[in-house]
Amino acid sequence: MGGSALAADLPVKAPYYKASPAYYGWSGCYIGAMRNDPVGVADELALPDEALVIFGMTIGIPDPSIGTDVKPRLPQNVILHRERYSPPDPALLAAYDQRIRDFQAEQKMRHDQQKHHADMAGKVMGIAATAHAHDTKMEQMQNAPKPNGGK
Repeated sequence: MGGSALAADLPVKAPYYKASPAYYGWSGCYIGAMRNDPVGVADELALPDEALVIFGMTIGIPDPSIGTDVKPRLPQNVILHRERYSPPDPALLAAYDQRIRDFQAEQKMRHDQQKHHADMAGKVMGIAATAHAHDTKMEQMQNAPKPNGGK
């Protein structure tokens, strides 16, 4: 299976990985920011060239004294397209940006969401290049002569 196929399948299974610790009273939180700098994350974790970080997840016992809430998401009519893509309504994006700023203030988070989105757009190209390099490496490995005649 190539890296791109795995990258598509793994997030589908992620909820199962998050649900299992709940049996023990633990909780989890996805770390989508792992995609912000995939090469830096791979370097920090000393991953081999054949490995690619798709997402991260923290697992632990939640501190009930710290209040948290679910991050607002873009409205469905902004991200769901039927048959053809249609550009989102700028007013809906502006309203979402304000909801995010309000949420970040409530949660004592950073307030540079628009800069973050611009940074992410640049990082997506890095992720695509990394996934392509991973697929190429996997293909080379699959096509390489097997030691001892493939036994």
